[in-house]
Amino acid sequence: AMYVGDHPKNDIDPPKKIGMITVWHRRGGSKHIQEAAQSIPDYTVANFQELREILVRDFGLEIPAGG
Repeated sequence: AMYVGDHPKNDIDPPKKIGMITVWHRRGGSKHIQEAAQSIPDYTVANFQELREILVRDFGLEIPAGG
Protein backbone atom coordinates (compact mmCIF):
# COMPACT_ATOMS: atom_id res chain seq x y z
CA ALA A 1 0.00 0.00 0.00
CA MET A 2 1.10 3.56 -0.69
CA TYR A 3 0.15 6.72 1.20
CA VAL A 4 0.39 10.12 -0.48
CA GLY A 5 0.06 13.28 1.58
CA ASP A 6 1.33 16.81 2.05
CA HIS A 7 1.75 16.92 5.83
CA PRO A 8 5.08 15.37 6.92
CA LYS A 9 4.09 14.58 10.50
CA ASN A 10 0.56 13.36 9.78
CA ASP A 11 1.01 11.82 6.34
CA ILE A 12 4.53 10.36 6.43
CA ASP A 13 5.35 9.24 9.97
CA PRO A 14 2.23 7.14 10.76
CA PRO A 15 2.15 5.19 7.46
CA LYS A 16 5.92 4.54 7.64
CA LYS A 17 5.48 3.08 11.13
CA ILE A 18 3.14 0.41 9.77
CA GLY A 19 5.30 -0.35 6.72
CA MET A 20 3.54 1.57 3.97
CA ILE A 21 5.33 3.20 1.06
CA THR A 22 5.12 6.95 1.55
CA VAL A 23 5.04 9.84 -0.90
CA TRP A 24 5.35 13.42 0.29
CA HIS A 25 3.49 15.72 -2.07
CA ARG A 26 5.47 18.96 -1.69
CA ARG A 27 3.01 21.16 -3.46
CA GLY A 28 3.75 24.83 -3.81
CA GLY A 29 2.01 27.02 -1.28
CA SER A 30 1.46 24.18 1.17
CA LYS A 31 1.44 25.42 4.73
CA HIS A 32 3.22 22.20 5.79
CA ILE A 33 6.22 22.47 3.46
CA GLN A 34 8.61 23.62 6.24
CA GLU A 35 7.53 21.02 8.79
CA ALA A 36 9.83 18.09 9.43
CA ALA A 37 8.88 14.47 9.80
CA GLN A 38 10.75 11.93 11.88
CA SER A 39 10.69 9.52 8.93
CA ILE A 40 12.13 9.96 5.48
CA PRO A 41 9.49 9.51 2.77
CA ASP A 42 10.17 6.89 0.12
CA TYR A 43 9.40 9.46 -2.59
CA THR A 44 8.91 13.20 -2.82
CA VAL A 45 6.90 14.70 -5.66
CA ALA A 46 5.88 18.21 -6.66
CA ASN A 47 2.92 17.11 -8.77
CA PHE A 48 0.89 14.07 -9.68
CA GLN A 49 2.63 13.61 -13.03
CA GLU A 50 5.77 12.77 -11.05
CA LEU A 51 3.75 10.27 -9.00
CA ARG A 52 2.44 8.71 -12.20
CA GLU A 53 6.02 8.30 -13.45
CA ILE A 54 7.01 6.56 -10.19
CA LEU A 55 4.06 4.18 -10.42
CA VAL A 56 4.98 3.25 -13.99
CA ARG A 57 8.77 3.09 -13.48
CA ASP A 58 9.08 1.49 -10.04
CA PHE A 59 5.88 -0.52 -9.77
CA GLY A 60 5.24 -1.51 -13.38
CA LEU A 61 1.75 -0.08 -13.49
CA GLU A 62 0.28 0.64 -16.88
CA ILE A 63 -1.63 3.88 -16.65
CA PRO A 64 -3.33 5.08 -19.82
CA ALA A 65 -2.63 8.64 -20.90
CA GLY A 66 -5.10 10.95 -19.21
CA GLY A 67 -5.70 8.31 -16.52
